[in-house]
Amino acid sequence: MSRLGERTLPIGLFRYSAYRLAEMKESFVKIAMWSGPRNLSTALMYSFASRGYMRVVDEPFYAAYLAQTGVLHPMRDNVIASQNVDPQAVIKTLLEDDQSVHHYQKHMTQHMLPSIERDWLTKVKNVFLIRHPARVLASWANKHDTPSLADIGFEQQLEIFEQVVAQGKSVTVIDASDIRAHLEASLRALCAALELEWDPCNVKLGCRPKAV
Repeated sequence: MSRLGERTLPIGLFRYSAYRLAEMKESFVKIAMWSGPRNLSTALMYSFASRGYMRVVDEPFYAAYLAQTGVLHPMRDNVIASQNVDPQAVIKTLLEDDQSVHHYQKHMTQHMLPSIERDWLTKVKNVFLIRHPARVLASWANKHDTPSLADIGFEQQLEIFEQVVAQGKSVTVIDASDIRAHLEASLRALCAALELEWDPCNVKLGCRPKAV
């Protein structure tokens, strides 16, 4: 079995079908991909950015997180200058942006501070990208001297997962190790879970101009 915090998840290539509930199929979908740091989140974002009719958003709550916490991250000022620091405005944009294309939102779970509301999560398809904690910590330690649990985002990921499930919404969970071991099969199954037609560009980065 694979564990996300204290929640036990079924193992295997198709583990991300856990907790799927019936939903109406939509012409265009909004995907919220929830991950901690030192994962395959950026690579997965580029994979979906290569699809047709797909707009991607990279860590939209990062500026709000930096502004509220005062954390001194590299490029802090540039991030704050380039993004909206008001979480409510960010949420509004995520939900109301161009309705003529699919949307892929790459989120870092540690950016979702307790002050940021979560009700909007019922309006997107939530996917949780997980990785073995030992591998995350080993990778994180290569660049940071004193990692904290809050920095890694494990607790926040579990919290968001349980909130979405409690609201009666389906969730999708995918393990980074499955993507590494079975790239195309994993992405095909993920697209099916999200009710997206398979696009070969998911495994051919840059085969189409990004819709961003």
